[in-house]
Amino acid sequence: MRDWAAYYVFSQTFRDEVCAGFDASLIARALADRGMLLPGADGKLTRSERLPNIGTQRLYVLTPTLLEEGVDA
Repeated sequence: MRDWAAYYVFSQTFRDEVCAGFDASLIARALADRGMLLPGADGKLTRSERLPNIGTQRLYVLTPTLLEEGVDA
């Protein structure tokens, strides 16, 4: 269990809304390199997470670091 909040984003939402107009793969890699995205144990940028009432899904898991002030991107 994590002691911090995680923000789960479905793959299509990440591509179509979060990264609209940009290369989602490059953005995800940059976020992972900066500790703002938690990659899967399998090396992929998405992870398998179990969500209530939905089940296991592959998702982008964003860390609270993404929202901290003063983070150099």
